[in-house]
Amino acid sequence: MSYFFGQLNIIILKCVKDFLLFFIYSFLLMASYLFPIVTSVAQNRSIEPRETQKYSDEDHLYSFYREQISRNAQIYNGSKYLVPFPAVKGNPFLIDSWEEASVWYNQQVYKGISILYDIYQDALVTEHFGSDGYYVQLKMVTEKIDAFFLQERLFKKILPGDTTNMKSGFYEVLYDGSSSVYVKRIKRRQVDQTTGRRHEYWEEVSRYYVQKNQDYHLVRTQAGFYKLFKDKARVLRNYARENALHFKKDRDAFVYQLASHYDQLNLKFQD
Repeated sequence: MSYFFGQLNIIILKCVKDFLLFFIYSFLLMASYLFPIVTSVAQNRSIEPRETQKYSDEDHLYSFYREQISRNAQIYNGSKYLVPFPAVKGNPFLIDSWEEASVWYNQQVYKGISILYDIYQDALVTEHFGSDGYYVQLKMVTEKIDAFFLQERLFKKILPGDTTNMKSGFYEVLYDGSSSVYVKRIKRRQVDQTTGRRHEYWEEVSRYYVQKNQDYHLVRTQAGFYKLFKDKARVLRNYARENALHFKKDRDAFVYQLASHYDQLNLKFQD
């Protein structure tokens, strides 16, 4: 009889333990919905490699929640990411902090994904964590990415054959219209020896491609832009002068505003 009661006690204790674990798990999930501010831990974190860094108590709840909903997500399949040329001053990223983005991956949209955009390798980097509680930085499979939305900026992938003048890769859609503007953001290594010692650093470069006559054309200078739109060059020059637009001072603003203004002029002409 004592053996029977002993076994019964063991079963009861196990049931109580399982119930408590279920209760704790449910509470954490509920808390993540009731207090969404916890998810802000994902933003503005250091971009330093964290393969050997365990997540802290501060972001434990966020990590636990994200792990439960994304353990099997396809977007977390990829190769381990290593920062290229770590000795070079600066970093190869477009934005030097983790930012949440929406990613069109393998014909599905994933929202709230923490990413870094490596514009030296033209690759998206995300972070995931295993059951051991350690972060791992992953390089997403580029072939499966169609586009991504980062800090209210849209980046689309150009494929071979889409245009004759642009290499395949991700381009920022600066302006989407009849005279669309796509920008290739790049970082490249530069060497400075002015001090007598070799010093390497990252330099960011932007290349502007403007649509004209069913193709995209590389615009390197202000004169090159006016030459591309020579049918309304005089009107565009006056518009740039009135709005203090200069290619050298702010290339994004110059190309965006003049391309959109050119399209508006054509619409008025058609009306």
